[in-house]
Amino acid sequence: MKNIFIPALFFLLMMCSSCIEEIDLNIDTDQSFVVIDGLIGDELQEYVVRVNTSAIIGVGNDNILNPISGANVYVVSDSGEKMEFIEDPEELGAYKAVTQAKVGSSYSVEVNLPDGSKIISTPTEVLQKVPLQEVDFFVTADGEINSSGNFVTLEYVNVFLNTTFDDNDRPFLRWRAEGIYEFQEVYPMAFNPRKCYINDNIDINNIQIFDGTLLNGVELFDQPVFRTRMNRRFNVIYCAHVTQYRISEQEFDYWANVDQLTNIDGTLFDPPPATIRGNLTNTTDPSVNVQGYFSVVSLSSKRIFIDVQREGFFAETDCTSFTFRPNPPECADCTTIQRSTLEKPDYWPF
Repeated sequence: MKNIFIPALFFLLMMCSSCIEEIDLNIDTDQSFVVIDGLIGDELQEYVVRVNTSAIIGVGNDNILNPISGANVYVVSDSGEKMEFIEDPEELGAYKAVTQAKVGSSYSVEVNLPDGSKIISTPTEVLQKVPLQEVDFFVTADGEINSSGNFVTLEYVNVFLNTTFDDNDRPFLRWRAEGIYEFQEVYPMAFNPRKCYINDNIDINNIQIFDGTLLNGVELFDQPVFRTRMNRRFNVIYCAHVTQYRISEQEFDYWANVDQLTNIDGTLFDPPPATIRGNLTNTTDPSVNVQGYFSVVSLSSKRIFIDVQREGFFAETDCTSFTFRPNPPECADCTTIQRSTLEKPDYWPF
């Protein structure tokens, strides 16, 4: 039986290999696009418009954006006010201004590129603010199968929010979150250990949007904002800044399409995903594709300090004061952690 099985298996493999054909997906990989990302809102603060070009697919890192320096960037209101955004010399391609949009007015971005091209966005009205009512968290211990095929229990920190709508006003919303945590140096014979404060990009690729027209009632409860592994970031204290944006229906549709595209679970034989167009147009040559979106929003923010011990959990650190176990380098020098600083935020609780 064994001798019959081996030739049969070999024949089957040869038949399968003879059916393989090279498939031409006919995707243009020789183009790069101008990518613009930015917003203006109804609160007085610094806003940023980033102007980049995308990498050519298959050349280098496809996810890397190349900054466009030397552009002239303005945000223009429907009343003719023109606010200039100045390029940050320490962050090329990032154009910044401290300004404030007015509720009821419409705004668009105007980007004049060094090659003479002009890009503008569709004028969008600043809608009435929807106040963010409450932000809180809980910790869960979830059973999972790890990469080795073993069943393990992992702890996750879950941040959620509650908010209330006007019964006659059902807005479109988007939520963003930024994190910062405290890290305490620990090492053998520690003399004057320091504390670092590390910015944590917690909602990368996390698109949280909501269509208020689908809400049955006026109160939105336990809306997830983000979920992240509980690890050393939560050893001391973790601060999450949550911002609620009221966006236009057009922007909601844009982010819904982006979310759907990034969560595609297709096969090789599915049609390639289409390019998602935002609200930006190259007026010099409308046939040239421009990627990204310029947001015009009203916003409301809240800050929450997360102490997982409140939920009966403790987050271990990788550092030890014992001499018999080696420490990672950051245990003796926390400034080696990316995006860290020794400067304590003025709002820190202790």
